[in-house]
Amino acid sequence: MVICTPYYNRQTIKVGLRAIQLALIMAVVITTGIMTMYSDLPRDWVMDNYVDPYTSLFTLEWPTDYHNAEIWDQTLEFDTPIYLETHSHTNHSDGSLTPSQLVDWAVAYGLTALCVTDHNNIEGGWAARNYSQELRAEGKPAPLVIPGVEFTCCRIHMNFLGIEETIKPTENWPTDEELKSVIKKVHSLGGVVIVNHLPWSESTEWGRKVPTLMHHPTPDQLLAWGVDAFECVSDGVMDLQAIRYADRNNLVCVTATDIHNPSDTVRAATVLDGPLTQKNIIDQIRRKPERSKSTFYYDPIGPTGAQVVPPYNPKRSKWAPLAMLNFGYMWEESKGMYSFVDGFCHERKFTFRYTAAFWTLFWIVLGWVLYELTRAIVVGIAGSNSCRRRRALQLD
Repeated sequence: MVICTPYYNRQTIKVGLRAIQLALIMAVVITTGIMTMYSDLPRDWVMDNYVDPYTSLFTLEWPTDYHNAEIWDQTLEFDTPIYLETHSHTNHSDGSLTPSQLVDWAVAYGLTALCVTDHNNIEGGWAARNYSQELRAEGKPAPLVIPGVEFTCCRIHMNFLGIEETIKPTENWPTDEELKSVIKKVHSLGGVVIVNHLPWSESTEWGRKVPTLMHHPTPDQLLAWGVDAFECVSDGVMDLQAIRYADRNNLVCVTATDIHNPSDTVRAATVLDGPLTQKNIIDQIRRKPERSKSTFYYDPIGPTGAQVVPPYNPKRSKWAPLAMLNFGYMWEESKGMYSFVDGFCHERKFTFRYTAAFWTLFWIVLGWVLYELTRAIVVGIAGSNSCRRRRALQLD
């Protein structure tokens, strides 16, 4: 005689096994997602296939192609103006452009002189200078490249221009005496010292109540220690306080794009008088009793349409599904500003969002329960019908 056992009696063990399978799958997925977050996956864009991605798309001239640009000091006239960029990065530090691509970027935006200032590393500047010299030897347009170093630590960022060696901090928090010493050393090597992006340095670090660069020396301290100039425009941000401070102390106002990525556009250029030589540029930036003949153009909007958006990286496609397994919303990890010397400048903070984790598990479990209920109904009905048919056949 055929006995029809209820579905739930027959499937309890199987449901339990499927629950264990679900738990194992979720453990693997979450672990993979976390590992992906901290892995060096290919970028979602690529510049590798472009030898001259900028100059093949546009080549601008200062100031004619910068329609919103205005010159700061309208009383000055220049016979052979130099359009100078004082702050740029390559992939020798945290920039994403190669030195040659950075030079092409400068050509495209109409810059006639380019200072390459990687964090605590001069090698990117050397490589960019070599490439620029090769272009000039071939009769192609290229800026004069001046190698430099962005002296980077937890207290201050300064650009050292016109030197031929890497000068970097010995620790995250160099003392006043060390800062005085390195400024003096740069001058002994024939270089100049520029204080970088004060608004950024002294702004509040994300998620904290302290500055991005804590214990930053004051402008008066830096002036007493011998710095030559301050950035008056950085990444499109005009620093009116720095401009007025430079005016009061007969300092040159320099501008900086601080380029790191392909899409960064030029919104300002330092204007100096020729000739276009490294010695002339360094001498004009150097602090002296009377300020050199200099000013700057500023375009708050930037050149319309002149921006490079790199193409999608096909190598990313292979890893894109894993990159989407991002469970980072369940916690927040804040390390603060990177020192470029040894670790980070701020105390590490880790916050686990228990409510986010709870609701993630809630929706996963709810989905699984609904699936099991639906499966029980469908399979249970099918099983009952099958049992009844077998019983009917037995009776026949």
